[in-house]
Amino acid sequence: MTEKSSPPAAADLLPPTASPEPLRGLTSDDKRRRRRRGGGAADQDARGSSHKMAAVPSDSGDTTGGRHPPERRLLLLGGRRAGKTSCANSVLGDQVFQAGTETTHSNVGQTEIYGRRVTVVDTPPWGVPGHGLDGEDPCMGAVLCPPGPHVILLVVSVSQPFKETQRRAAEDQLGALGGGTWRYSMVLFTGVDKLPKGTFVEEHIANTGEALQWLVERCGSRYHAFDNSKKDGDENTQVPELMEKVEELITDNQGWYFERDQMIGGPPRELRLLLLGWKGVGKSSVGNTILGRRDFEVGQETEMCLRRQALVSGRRVTVVDTPGWDWFSVRRTPKRIRQESQRGAALLRPGPHTLLLVLPVVSSLTTRKRRTLLAHLEALFGERASLHTMVLFSCGDWLGRTPIEDHIQRGGRELHRLLEYCGNYYHVLDSKTPGKDIRSVSDLLDKIEDMVRENGDDAFLPVQSEWLSEDSSLSSDNTEPEDDCRGCQLQ
Repeated sequence: MTEKSSPPAAADLLPPTASPEPLRGLTSDDKRRRRRRGGGAADQDARGSSHKMAAVPSDSGDTTGGRHPPERRLLLLGGRRAGKTSCANSVLGDQVFQAGTETTHSNVGQTEIYGRRVTVVDTPPWGVPGHGLDGEDPCMGAVLCPPGPHVILLVVSVSQPFKETQRRAAEDQLGALGGGTWRYSMVLFTGVDKLPKGTFVEEHIANTGEALQWLVERCGSRYHAFDNSKKDGDENTQVPELMEKVEELITDNQGWYFERDQMIGGPPRELRLLLLGWKGVGKSSVGNTILGRRDFEVGQETEMCLRRQALVSGRRVTVVDTPGWDWFSVRRTPKRIRQESQRGAALLRPGPHTLLLVLPVVSSLTTRKRRTLLAHLEALFGERASLHTMVLFSCGDWLGRTPIEDHIQRGGRELHRLLEYCGNYYHVLDSKTPGKDIRSVSDLLDKIEDMVRENGDDAFLPVQSEWLSEDSSLSSDNTEPEDDCRGCQLQ
């Protein structure tokens, strides 16, 4: 396995935060339209039911506490003599695949670039409609980079004609993979050394015709140029530059890759969830339960936001775990922790659908704790946060056969007031064993979709003015060191 060492790409940094639109305050109409969405009877038999749930690994491939490097998976598609194999060898840094002969079946190779494991899949050429060249099913190539490619590179040689027949072939090839492929695609031009001297690839795109222009635009105007005649010793920067563009595309897609599940149907529904609460309430365990796998580290304090994704019950679910707040007051929560909570919302662009306020069923809610929770929510996200907040009870296994409604009745006045603030949206999960409470997770997602519909199918966009500034009164008495935030871990 070939290894390249160099500073990491710029896209490893935190992606730019969204620019939320200003939101109006909470009106009486808003309050009147809130209706009860509680645990219901479904929670009483949740732990004894079974449902199918398709779980997809997180995009990093790193679920073991960082012992394995994050992975990037590239799928190369293209026509005959496009130079796919040479491109694959250039990325891998070695003659892994045999160039110069037509590829007859998909091949896979791996290397490590800047600390990331990179998987490259070379595929047979696609067929040209009406010419009897059917080619191998592109799904076969996608299967070789499970659970799916982060980027699909459409390889086009500048020395080969690209007319309407080639455009249709490219469209058919991506169509065979399923819906939503274009958002993961990039055009990779090869043979740029054969362009007339002084001619840039942009001029080639403009002069070649509408078919090539359509392809580039369909890929979001994402493209890169390769000179496969260059060798590693020629100060070759084209692979690092390609990988930087790959990272930018992955960041634009919020870390998602093209899943094999999408090859048999349209794109799944999407839900973006932000886990919030004070320290030690079980946010990481709840995140693992929702995703059906151990993606978040449990048993140690969360220091930075961490985003993970999975396909759960037919939905594309993105969960961000955040550091815990102080239970006594907002002032005692360090400024960097408050900033991390807000950065967590920024990782769910354009905004989270639901703020999940995690509360252990074994914890008693005092007046001080309730007021502190609501103060954190409104200080960090604005008054309208209540419309998008659901109380998620963790440690549901402690209830045994006791319905959550009975627990709430015994919970006292402060718990009732918290639930009223959240429009009586609540749910309970057994967060002890990920994958065990599948039916209850599906019920949770149903409730979240009910909330989203009641909010007009809109995501929650935190008020921009609520972002903490250096002179914020909340941080005036903060005794914690004001270090710069280390940024969220995007893997």
